[in-house]
Amino acid sequence: MDFVMDALSSGRRIKCLTIVDDFTKECLDITVASGISGDEVVAILEAIAAFRGYPEAVRTDQGPEFTGKALDQWAY
Repeated sequence: MDFVMDALSSGRRIKCLTIVDDFTKECLDITVASGISGDEVVAILEAIAAFRGYPEAVRTDQGPEFTGKALDQWAY
């Protein structure tokens, strides 16, 4: 799970949250927005868990969306 940053031709910055299953290499989700909060990350993970089940582990970098209370509470 990681973010990719880009910009539109207008100069407006966008974030793409990519979630990939490390075992199957399947892309489970790509969400594109001008900003994605920790709460939004949790909502996306809940939607994935509804049809795939909860993961045994989640690997992220140390971005603020991943180190906040929302994801910590969801994971534990």
